Amino acid sequence: MGDRRGRSLLRLPRLPRLSVAAAVVLGLLGGFLVAALTQEVGGTVTPDVVDEVCSAPADGGRWCAQRRQRADGLVVGAVDELWVVRRESGEDGEDGDRATVAAWPYPGDAFDARFVDGTLVVRGPDGAQAVYPPAFYALD
Repeated sequence: MGDRRGRSLLRLPRLPRLSVAAAVVLGLLGGFLVAALTQEVGGTVTPDVVDEVCSAPADGGRWCAQRRQRADGLVVGAVDELWVVRRESGEDGEDGDRATVAAWPYPGDAFDARFVDGTLVVRGPDGAQAVYPPAFYALD
């Protein structure tokens, strides 16, 4: 369709260069925000395993105590956690789907955990101990 002078009646507005630049900057900021949130959430859900101690195998599996550490993030600082996971004795030896998480009781101290008669004992400074009975971590 055209008007008397051969120009199109349907005209699309030209976007100013400033609008295009603003859209590009907003797109980059949005991408950065999504990447940062993905990293933050991923680090919170599955912190890195720093140390691990496992009980003797019994009934086709065993319990393992893990000290896991989440690095500094944008929102939350570094955190140490005590995880107790069920390690199944399958072909691949993967962790079971049960994990109990507790606050790490001795920040900054070395990992000294042992299973004594099914009870998890975590030793800290000056003879202090945190004791976790099987009822704490071995849920039915």
